[in-house]
Amino acid sequence: MKNEMKTGDARHSSTLTFFFLTLTGLLLWSSFSLSRTAGLIPQAVLTMTFVLLVVQFLLEWRKQGRDAKASQNSSVIPAIAWMSILPAACWLLGMPIGAALFSLAWLRWHAGERWLFSMAFALMLGLTVQWVFGFLLQARLYPGLLLQLIT
Repeated sequence: MKNEMKTGDARHSSTLTFFFLTLTGLLLWSSFSLSRTAGLIPQAVLTMTFVLLVVQFLLEWRKQGRDAKASQNSSVIPAIAWMSILPAACWLLGMPIGAALFSLAWLRWHAGERWLFSMAFALMLGLTVQWVFGFLLQARLYPGLLLQLIT
């Protein structure tokens, strides 16, 4: 049976919220490497987003209650493993490639999507990240540890 994410499933919604909370925290942390002028708006937006995600996560966690079944608790470890893949991929391969490969892996193996859809979505995500941040906003995207070692 496929691993399906339902909208009403509190277990998956809090996992997704935790994922976005982690990602927002990492982006906020990395925004402090920007100059004071360049980092002002990203830090303000990411700080507000982070606070709202903390509130949402706490509300979802409270809603689940403390009497969660053992089978629900066993899904936490795979969720944490999936959430650690994105920062690791971005650290090793750079933001556009890491995000694209993470999205490909998530869609294909976790969500059970078809290869064609997964690859097309991953390609579009990588190109969008590169275009929006690299070209449009002229932001220096982290090239990745492997690219730095090669050059």
